[in-house]
Amino acid sequence: MTEVVWSTNKTFEDSRGNLIQVLQRSLPSLEEAKNEELLPFFHEPSLFQTNSCAPGSLNRIAGVLTVLEFDNSTLRLMLCIRNLDSGDIINWAIHSIQESKMTVWRVNNVLDTIQINIDGEGEKRIYMQTGGSAISQIFTSDLAQSRPKEDIIDAERIFAENAVF
Repeated sequence: MTEVVWSTNKTFEDSRGNLIQVLQRSLPSLEEAKNEELLPFFHEPSLFQTNSCAPGSLNRIAGVLTVLEFDNSTLRLMLCIRNLDSGDIINWAIHSIQESKMTVWRVNNVLDTIQINIDGEGEKRIYMQTGGSAISQIFTSDLAQSRPKEDIIDAERIFAENAVF
């Protein structure tokens, strides 16, 4: 088994002593990642967001991933997502994948959130997020204080950078 190397490994502490760890790394193979790193997106309600459907449009869906196919020869990624509200299957595709990155958030040594960013040609992007309840509570309560801890400001900035198009 290949050792996982994280490009980012930072720990932050909130005002109540909760430890937040953020780990980031590239996903070298999306086809292989669907059997490990992307597995929670097939089982857990998740947020999916893209700007690859139509020029200038942004689509956001709460759903569960049903299919992920990656064509190595064209670097094309195709996702099928079951919309939690309607039950409809939504198909998204992104071409010429340039980069795919995974960010893992742990709160007090417990996995809380997984963020996936997949960048394709022409600034096309797919963002996927599952989990996030503990980190959201920390951000909400600490950032509401008149003087939030610098650690939490930094952690929230990293989280937001991953989620913004």
